[in-house]
Amino acid sequence: MVQIQGTHLVEILIEGDPAFAVIAEFSKSLMLLIFSLIAVGLTLARRPAKAVAVGLEPRISALLGTYLILLIPLMPSGHIGEFWSLVAVFVMIVGLCSSAYSLSWLGRSYSIMASARKLVTEGPYSVVRHPLYFCEIVLMAGVTLINFSVWSVVVALVVVLLLWRRMINEERILTKAFPEYATYARRVPRIIPRLRFGEKRETDIEPAAS
Repeated sequence: MVQIQGTHLVEILIEGDPAFAVIAEFSKSLMLLIFSLIAVGLTLARRPAKAVAVGLEPRISALLGTYLILLIPLMPSGHIGEFWSLVAVFVMIVGLCSSAYSLSWLGRSYSIMASARKLVTEGPYSVVRHPLYFCEIVLMAGVTLINFSVWSVVVALVVVLLLWRRMINEERILTKAFPEYATYARRVPRIIPRLRFGEKRETDIEPAAS
């Protein structure tokens, strides 16, 4: 029975199945909708800001970096095949789940605009300073793959650049609001996890009180 089901799955991936295409299309839309709803909910429940970035550029970078990804599913795209569609859906699920996990640690400190509400240094924030953006890039990779085209890749690259600007803007305001952030930034990498083999992790930074 297992062998028969496995053979049937391979046939679906190789020969194609209209039902799978519908499921893939529904999955990519559902992933973006769930993530957007989570972000909106946390925005409405966020705690008061201690400091907010000023100027037009931080606001433009924040808004475009958050919502530009929604254009990708609307763009014309080619057929990548059921196998790569399955890979894309899996990547989106990983990106969405890891984003939700990062958001659970950020909690009411989440904000689209660059602002300082509470310094979070535990959980995924003890591995990299911007785990949510890392997870969003993973999610976007899946969205881009399932909607693969030259234009979707271009949009994805623009979003990555905008996320980089958001990191810089947020770090500036966090440094001003929390003196201990400079020490935290020296200890924890920005977005690429640092490999540690037998190295004891420093724990000299405590989360700032809200």
